[in-house]
Parts: sequence; C-alpha cells; structure tokens
Amino acid sequence: MRTIGAVVGLGVALTLWSCAAPESDTVALADVGAGEQSDVGTGSVFDAGLAPDAGLAPDATPDAGLTPDAATPKSCESVSTPQGRYVCEHDLVLDTLDFSAPTDDLASLATYLGNRTIVMLGEGDHGAAELISGRLRLAGYLYQHGFTVLASESGHASERKLQKYLDSGDSTVLNQIVNNNSGTFFGVTQTIDFYRGLRKLTVDRPQGRPPFQVVGFDLEHDRPPARDFVLAYVAAAASEGLATQMGPLVKCIGLTVACETKQGQALELFEGAAQQLVSSSSQAAYDEALWVLKGLAASVHFYRKFAEGQYDGEYREAFMAARANALISSNPQGVIFQGHTGHLSKVRDEWTSYQTVGESITTTFGSDRVYCIVLLGNHGAHLVSTNSGFEVMDLDSAPSGYMEWFLEDAGDPMLFLDLGSAVEGAEGSDWLFQSIYADWMWAGWAGYNERFVPRDNWDAVLYISQVTPTTPVH
Repeated sequence: MRTIGAVVGLGVALTLWSCAAPESDTVALADVGAGEQSDVGTGSVFDAGLAPDAGLAPDATPDAGLTPDAATPKSCESVSTPQGRYVCEHDLVLDTLDFSAPTDDLASLATYLGNRTIVMLGEGDHGAAELISGRLRLAGYLYQHGFTVLASESGHASERKLQKYLDSGDSTVLNQIVNNNSGTFFGVTQTIDFYRGLRKLTVDRPQGRPPFQVVGFDLEHDRPPARDFVLAYVAAAASEGLATQMGPLVKCIGLTVACETKQGQALELFEGAAQQLVSSSSQAAYDEALWVLKGLAASVHFYRKFAEGQYDGEYREAFMAARANALISSNPQGVIFQGHTGHLSKVRDEWTSYQTVGESITTTFGSDRVYCIVLLGNHGAHLVSTNSGFEVMDLDSAPSGYMEWFLEDAGDPMLFLDLGSAVEGAEGSDWLFQSIYADWMWAGWAGYNERFVPRDNWDAVLYISQVTPTTPVH
C-alpha cells in the first residue's frame, strides 16, 4: 500500500471539483447583479420542471437507443493465471483515451448498457490525468447514445458558469473558474481539457441532438460564485425591498452559527416570495436559484461543523443523494454522474455506516436502471492532497491478490471490463465474487486500501495501468 506518512487534511481538497474558497479571497458582492442580466434557468435541466429536493418516484425505463456490436477477439494464451486469463478473454482493449477517436474499441459497451439510463463514473483518484481523460471518453460515448446531462460532485453555481462556456465557447469563463479553484483537484490543466472536450462534443453534435448540460449535485463548496448566482437572480427578478433584505444575509462571511442563521433567514425570505419571483422570471429560473441557495446554506452548515472538528459525511451524502435522485426523476432520457467512487458505487464501502449517493440511486430506481463504472489505475505517479498541500507521489503496483493486480495480470495496458455479465463459478472469475482489497481507493488523499466485492459494487471497471499526475494551474 502506498502511504506518505501523514494523515490527509480533508479541508485541502474535499471534492472532485471545488472546495470552499478561503473567505479572505472573497470579492465584495455589494453590486452583484447591477447591469448583469441573469440567465438562471434558461436552457438548463431546470426547464424540465425540476423541483429541488422534491419527492422522488422511479420513472419507467426508456430506450436509450444503443446498438450492440461485437467485441474483437484476441489471444490470451500467454496469460499465466486463470484470473488474468478471465480478464483478458472478457475485456475490451482500449486503443486510446482520446475522446474524439472512433469508438470501435468501446462498441460492446452498448450491449452492456442495454436500456439503462443512469451511469455513474466513480474514480478513486482525482489526481491522475489519465482517469480524467477516461471520464471524458466515456462521457463522449454516452452523449452519442442519448445521455445529455452530466452531473458532477460539485456546486451547481460553478457548473452553471461552465455551462456558459459550453454554450458560448468563451474561454475566459473556463479559465476563470479553474484559476479560482487553484489549490483543489479542480484547478488543473486537465480540467480545462475536459471542458474543452465537452464543448467540442456539443459543437460537433448532429442535428436534433440536444446540447450537453452540466449540473452540480453537491454542496456549494465554492461559496462566492453561489452568492453571485443567487444575488444576480434576486436583483433581476425581485423587488428592491426583497433584494435589500436578502443581500446582507446571503453575503455573510464566516463559518459561524450567526452566518448559518442568516443563510436560513435568506432561504425563508426567498421561499416566502416564491410567487413574486416566479411571476417576474420563470419557474425554471426560480427553481435553479433555490437549488443554489439551498446548497449555499448547506455548505455553511457543513463547513462550520468541519471547522469544529466534525466531518458530517452523512449530512453531505444525504444532501447529494436527494439532489441526484431529483435530477434523475426530471431527466429520464439519461443522466451521467461523475465523482469519487466512495460516493458513486452501488454498495457503500466498509468504512461507511450510512447510505451513499450511489446506494440511494440504486435503491430508489432499481439496479437494472443503473450502470456503475469504477475508474482505476495502478502505477506511475499522481497528484496527492496532503496536510501541507499538493504533492506528486510515485505509485507502486498493487500487491498480489488485490483488484488492480488481477486486472494488471491480463497484460492489457488500458481495458474496459464488464462485471455484470460475469458468471459465478466460471474459471478465473472467483475474485469478482469475493471480498478483496482495492489499492486505489482514496488514493488522491495519500490512500488507504479497502475491501470490496467487485461484482456487488460496480457493473464495470475502466482500468489504466500507467498514470501520470495532473498539472496544477498555479
């Protein structure tokens, strides 16, 4: 197991995309909304009538429009172990991680997906460049086959700014968001490449295909853009009196009980003025601003507890799960979720005592609607969050008997393996049905291994043997 001798500081980088920006870096917000046209709710998933944190009801499963293709056979005679031969005989060997490349090597993924309309992309390491490329390649394939919403483990206000980039191609928006999140796993050059890829997919889409929509289903970790978002909407849609009342409440700075109380008061005022706000804007715009305001209030609560030494993972997980389930209910055509595999697995890990996002999604909508892919690497180097900041760390290969070891033994440097089609008792498949260690979980935080039953936790694995570290923008 790879370790660095220091207990990770979760406050350094808590999520895949963005964390709470230091309050001292917050710009003055007194004039937010002045001269700025609010476009919240316009052309977003909220136009579909999404009710934030609404009651959740499973929908019928529509046809995702996927056409099965056959995988290319290959020789596995040189693989020495039965487990390695099983992987070699059943995997799809990836030719490239380039999202714009032909998808012949992923053709059988259509068969594995069938009519499922919920895909979870969970990675154990946010600091490996190739895993970001792998996510983009999978997202691009799914977009070609009916999935139009990409929901990230991040705050919605930041994703909404990124949506502006996808729609307009204005790179200053993208660069600003990434640079403002330097010091987190989001603030790397690979993030810029990821969203440039989504932009290209949107621009090059065939006639009739909806544009990619990006949303956030986490707390508003990066609070300044969330404040901007809400206040811009209020300035455009509300009376001057309501804007004057809400401004100081929304703009409160600090992780204190007093600030948390003010956020609650702002939320109460906002919901109390729902009729006025909807009539001055639209239901979609109101819903989206409410979504962000609730995420902002939840963020203040979560980080206040964190500052007091309490990591309330259950609170955050329940918040994300409610949002994820609401997104699915309102977007039955197909939703892709991306985040840490600790959140996005069908079954919680052995360290977690409460229901996770992936577990909630699977329970609410049924396992047959969900396809969960874990992205793993094995050796090379990656960017790690430590108590003293980010460092590049070398990776040793996983020990014998670990999940990554079985995948490595197949001899394919990049592969996709469907686990759902595995038959218990088939030669070499025993490890898929047993509790085994995975060495890659939480690797981005100096790592510790955990035990999983691969077949229960995930439907598939994207494995990249050799990885390199992401590159911070600063």
